[in-house]
Amino acid sequence: MRSLRDVCLFAAEPAQLLARSRHRRRHREIPDCPQLRRCPDFVERPLLVEANVEVRASLSVLTLIPAAETELFSGMTAAIFLRYIDDVMDRSEILAALAERSRMPWGILSACLEEQNRTQTIFLSLLTRIGDGPRLSEREEAALYYGIHLLGALKTHEALGPLMILLANHREETDRILGDPALGETLPRILMALSQSDADLLWQAATGGPADWLIRDAYLKAWAYEVLCGQVERAKARHLLREFPNIVSLQAADPLWVSWLNTASDVGFAALFQTVPGLVSSGRIAGGSLGLSDRDLSALANAAASNTPQKRKTANWRLTHGYIPFGASPYTKYDFYSAARLAPGTTEDERRAIVSQAAEEKVAGPVFPDHAENENTPPRSGSK
Repeated sequence: MRSLRDVCLFAAEPAQLLARSRHRRRHREIPDCPQLRRCPDFVERPLLVEANVEVRASLSVLTLIPAAETELFSGMTAAIFLRYIDDVMDRSEILAALAERSRMPWGILSACLEEQNRTQTIFLSLLTRIGDGPRLSEREEAALYYGIHLLGALKTHEALGPLMILLANHREETDRILGDPALGETLPRILMALSQSDADLLWQAATGGPADWLIRDAYLKAWAYEVLCGQVERAKARHLLREFPNIVSLQAADPLWVSWLNTASDVGFAALFQTVPGLVSSGRIAGGSLGLSDRDLSALANAAASNTPQKRKTANWRLTHGYIPFGASPYTKYDFYSAARLAPGTTEDERRAIVSQAAEEKVAGPVFPDHAENENTPPRSGSK
């Protein structure tokens, strides 16, 4: 058990609170938190954490709360207390780093991928708070952009429910945290990573949820991944896709019709396209220059016919069609670089800097970051 010679809390300046462990040979700033109080007067006295461990407060900082409020620290050893301080500091450092947009913070992201439990604790908490807790700060929202991608890369199934609540019920927060470019490009692959045989849930969200078409498109794409992986029997998948026009309530020009046809094409259900001309002629689906043209329909039908079972199983086909879960090896780092360019609040100059950063680090990927690999991804401002 450590004594006060090993554990010392002190302030270098009145506004700065630092923790130092001689054993760890480091000192770091501790962010404000309810358990750490500032003292208006000069203090130079040891404070007991427990019977055999002392922590010293000095200069303008009272590091442990008064006796009436010491329940949090009762029974703590010095090692546990230091770990608590580390957790507080690490969370603040992680959020601050991931809220930045000028560079892709790969150092922090890679550490988060290694520290799986801590990462999941931090970002599951933030994601859940959107539905039933205090409003997130601007920094927390900005950091949660990467946090959601981290949860996907870590295949954190527990994040699927809170993420779906965010997408269904909190559109303003969704716009601030993810934004349309990420909804179209990375969200489908995040859902693929989070799902664990959740095809029915994904289908329900795609066909009957309150979210707009871009989010429902992401659910369709993730559902198609379940089909491609054999989690949905092909006979059932074929039946669901055939029934799609009968179970959805869509305007004739709704882009989700194209999402439906893209999905049918990707999973290779060419026969379904025989029913589409009737839907167009009846006005159920808009045709012509403002809707689904004959040329587009022919291209989709031909693609469906060419998507043989053998081709759909190849890594190259899945890469080029966007059916690789987000963060999957060996493209983890590349995926985060692509996500960095899509983050809300990122300027064109910052995007160019991120591309340069990727080039300097020789990050390789199957496609250029501007290629969404999702036919429905909305173009970004300034992109060609």
